[in-house]
Amino acid sequence: MIKFLTLFFIFFHSNSSFGLITNEKIDSSHLTSKAWEYYDNRNFNESLKVINLCTRLYLEEAIDQQMNLDSLPVGDNINDYLVLNNVGTCLHIKSEILKKDINMKKNELINTLNLLCNKLKYSQCWSERGWYWQPALEAKSKLENHCYSMKNAVNEEKIQDKISPEDKHAILKNVNEVIDWLDVYNNAEKEVYEE
Repeated sequence: MIKFLTLFFIFFHSNSSFGLITNEKIDSSHLTSKAWEYYDNRNFNESLKVINLCTRLYLEEAIDQQMNLDSLPVGDNINDYLVLNNVGTCLHIKSEILKKDINMKKNELINTLNLLCNKLKYSQCWSERGWYWQPALEAKSKLENHCYSMKNAVNEEKIQDKISPEDKHAILKNVNEVIDWLDVYNNAEKEVYEE
């Protein structure tokens, strides 16, 4: 009932473009679909609003579902963890948006990935290709590639006259901090695997 009243208040008092009737209860699947829709249309601010609403309403339940798992759910069991999957997918979308502005959003990006990789690591997302994939692994992998690409780009000779030394230093500092976080995460995962 609290979620319903919260949603009613949010949608009644905001100029939201979620396209929902205010007396409907919003489920995590609908919010995830809207987040993808906004993301695909490059409306990142609206996507972040939907993602933040989804995590505000469903993160606790998703973490509870994660805590009941000791391995990746498969087969019909995947559907028993719908909230976990939806919140994990929303956090993946959020990480994709945040990495576009890594210099301004580095800490929020690291916090989002920490949450996704450590608290919701068994979340899964359905692919249009016909299988499930893990948002935590995908986000981490894409971020790693993005960081190394940025690092290489700012060190290219043709860029040197287009970027100030201060900006180059700031970019490399932020990128290296994210790479350091990834290294710590990868080492922690390796230790768990080897035990």
